[in-house]
Amino acid sequence: MTREEEEKILSNRQCVLEELVRTEHTYVKHLKMVVEGYLALTRDPDGEVPAPDDWDTTSEYNTFSNMESIYNWHKNVFLKELERCLTDVNELGLIFERNERKMMSMYTRYTHNHDKQKPAALDKFGEYFYNLAIELDYSQQMDELLFKPIQRITVYHLLMDRIYGSTKKLKRPTECESVQRALKVVKDLPHNINVMMKFRDVMGYKDGNEDNGKLVYHGLLLCAEGEVKNAHKKSAKKTVYYKGEPFMVYLFEKNVLFNVVVGKNVKNNEPRCFYRNHIPVNNMLFGKVPNCINTFTIRSMRVEFATTSGDPDSIIGENPKGECLAYTCRAETPESFAEWIHAIETVSAQQYDFAGALENPRAHQTLRS
Repeated sequence: MTREEEEKILSNRQCVLEELVRTEHTYVKHLKMVVEGYLALTRDPDGEVPAPDDWDTTSEYNTFSNMESIYNWHKNVFLKELERCLTDVNELGLIFERNERKMMSMYTRYTHNHDKQKPAALDKFGEYFYNLAIELDYSQQMDELLFKPIQRITVYHLLMDRIYGSTKKLKRPTECESVQRALKVVKDLPHNINVMMKFRDVMGYKDGNEDNGKLVYHGLLLCAEGEVKNAHKKSAKKTVYYKGEPFMVYLFEKNVLFNVVVGKNVKNNEPRCFYRNHIPVNNMLFGKVPNCINTFTIRSMRVEFATTSGDPDSIIGENPKGECLAYTCRAETPESFAEWIHAIETVSAQQYDFAGALENPRAHQTLRS
């Protein structure tokens, strides 16, 4: 590659980086129009446009959801971090990875409410919002502005794809690796948000009552309560398909949740699920079932230890209390089975690593270095 060709690629990449920051400024401006415009007027008891009698805090949330939090975070945190990338593209990977969980949480909540509640709210209070737009002298109606967060997620992917394309041509391994990490985050974000929206629709599970951590893997499995260690003890050579009922299983960093499929949603033909149970990852054992095709078990470890009254460190015996919660699960294909095993092994290893760090921080730090 000649010097002129390299400079041209660098110039093109810099233009896309500037577009990333410039469009982020525009995005924050649009969020500001909603939060400091529409939302502020609805909260002003002395405003020129009186709120309808049935406008309340529920109406506010159904309309705006958590946009105020999104606005404050992008304005005060994310925009400033993206601006650093104009002078150092190596910052991209770290910035998007560090903020991945925050973005997942905020945009899953917003997108879920946008699809479920906002249409009804706009229909009910349409005239009120129209009058607010006139009062604010806005050319853009509120429904257009409320759609901006949904659009922004896809814009990140498009821009990062272009930045990665230019960086790859430059053959700079460090920069390429950083941009590739950022690209993976923004590429996976829409899919993961969609998955988490379905998870929020699981019936019988109270959103927020568990800190599940990051979603690692999910999918349909044929499950049954109880543990099967060997499908055919008398004939070890014979293999069978283990029977069970359809479950949508979500493997998070901290919990694995079992949700029985009770039908399909008539609107989108997606499985309708009812929460059945969950097992904490730090209290989980799993294993493949011999002679049973694509089958594994996940169970809890509920073991208590009896100790002497005088010495709490002196263990005198094991005392299993109650039955362990267990599920036998079968994947539909060998490929799906392998992916489940890999995902469970990965999250188990992370949990073991975390437990080791808590038990002996100095040794863990030495091992890491």
